[in-house]
Amino acid sequence: MSIASPNQCRSIDYENYVAEFEAAGELGDIPGLAGLPKTDGCEALRLACAWQLETDLPSGWIPSTTLFLKQDDETIIGVVNVRHMLTPFLEEFGGHIGYSVRPSARQRGHASTLLSAALEFGHKQGMRKMMVTVDPSNEASARVIQRAGGILQDVHFCETLQKKVCRYWIDSDMAGNDSKS
Repeated sequence: MSIASPNQCRSIDYENYVAEFEAAGELGDIPGLAGLPKTDGCEALRLACAWQLETDLPSGWIPSTTLFLKQDDETIIGVVNVRHMLTPFLEEFGGHIGYSVRPSARQRGHASTLLSAALEFGHKQGMRKMMVTVDPSNEASARVIQRAGGILQDVHFCETLQKKVCRYWIDSDMAGNDSKS
């Protein structure tokens, strides 16, 4: 397994990743891929590279870095997106980090690997405290966040989306050892 940037991924592998969520009945936004096209892997990977460089950003969006967890055969196992700063909306929902693991690869520690990579990236960029949000019903992801040192700030009702979200803060200085367990 390796962590890869978008320019190290193939469009077909991106499209297969998205298709697995749809086949599993998980429709809507895939965490870590917000705003990226679902059906055009080439464009999605191009945009992910551009957004890191602060180009082609949708109005009101901020720069972000997308990283992929890949198997040796190039299959994308998971994705994590690190927003370089928080907007008022991201303070309510989304935070600095969004991640997902393909349905067939869950419960194997991949989410912890992705979160660890995001924290390491953020730490190198000077982000010492990073926000991660999770739906209150997603207990597995909440455990991943807590094992990485996440401290629950609150369970917040996001007016814009009309839903509750658990907001956690993680100190990237201390997260390294805990998030790899």
